[in-house]
Amino acid sequence: MTQAFSAAPGPARPEPVARARDIADLIVLIPHLLGFHPAQSIVVLGLTGNRIGPTLRYDLPPPGAPMSPEDVDELERAMTALAQHCPAAMVFAFDEHGGHAAGVETQLHEVAEELDLDIVDTVLVCEGRWRRIVRGRVVESGQVPAEADVPGVAEFMIEGSAPLASRTDIAVMLRATCGDIAATDALLVQRWDDASLWRGLSFGPGGLMRLRDVDGAFAAWRRVLAPALVAAPTDGAGNPDGTADDGMGEGVLGELDPLTVAVAVYALADRTLRDEIFGWLNPVYRVPDKDMPAYVRGRALATFGPRDAVSAKHLEQRLLVLTQSTPHPDRAPVLTGLGTCAWLAGNTALAGEALQLALALQPEYALAQLLLTAVRAYLPPHQLRQTATTELAG
Repeated sequence: MTQAFSAAPGPARPEPVARARDIADLIVLIPHLLGFHPAQSIVVLGLTGNRIGPTLRYDLPPPGAPMSPEDVDELERAMTALAQHCPAAMVFAFDEHGGHAAGVETQLHEVAEELDLDIVDTVLVCEGRWRRIVRGRVVESGQVPAEADVPGVAEFMIEGSAPLASRTDIAVMLRATCGDIAATDALLVQRWDDASLWRGLSFGPGGLMRLRDVDGAFAAWRRVLAPALVAAPTDGAGNPDGTADDGMGEGVLGELDPLTVAVAVYALADRTLRDEIFGWLNPVYRVPDKDMPAYVRGRALATFGPRDAVSAKHLEQRLLVLTQSTPHPDRAPVLTGLGTCAWLAGNTALAGEALQLALALQPEYALAQLLLTAVRAYLPPHQLRQTATTELAG
């Protein structure tokens, strides 16, 4: 069978389209779609025509063990959500034990039949080979090609992304550190202890920032995001230390300096600034103009430029750098920002891990609670627009 499929990872701007010529190409591209190699997994690719999305993945139970009732319920919820957005799907079983995936495949097909979801192909991937199965019989098979032989891989590489070795590596990546954590921590402690900042002009409930701090906050965030941004005028927004900013500067393309990290993290403690920054990162949750101070909105646009010209994947990468540059106890808001970027880009594995870790650090963080509930319910971002607009101030 020779058929072309395409997958665009995120809706924030016209992303590069990765094309698969056939099933073998798709097998190689699946780790790039997921962000990690899916060992011992079932992967379901939703199809609308020849376009892929959404993508679901499940761990296979241990050899010889049946699916638990909880796993069956989760499978049914996910497949129900998928069926609302696409009429067909392909099922890939990455099963090095050979045949162990049969029980899950059967359950998938039963659920799909109830939902009137057309499973157009079922493919078993084992020991470097793939087998296309129809009614229990192998009708086509072949060798899994090398990445260098699959042109679609190049589109993901252009974005600077490569799949991790396994899903567990996501959690390891989110807990890693870079930069001068001790210096950043000292600056954050100084800011939290500076009572004068708490008596300044508030832009909304929970506001911490004085008017003159707003420019420095947005300038710090511009430095965090600089490699992901197209050329955008800063209109005089200052650096965190009060000097003029041209949007570039020492350290922009490498590790973040402690002052930039401290100001960027501190800015997220002000709910109005947090809402505007997160609303720019993920336009689905942009607070309406009438509910956002004009000065804050104007400074954000002048600092960052138009959101629709920026790669969602590049924003993910910059939020990851900020996460790793932030002291662990202060990471919850940054992890939430990373989670909302990843969710918008379709990277639900990274989104879920980031939001779970945010809540482990700060269990009452309402925005992380809201987003994690949506991710676990397999809701696409736009379905939560009204709820999120209400909850962002919480």
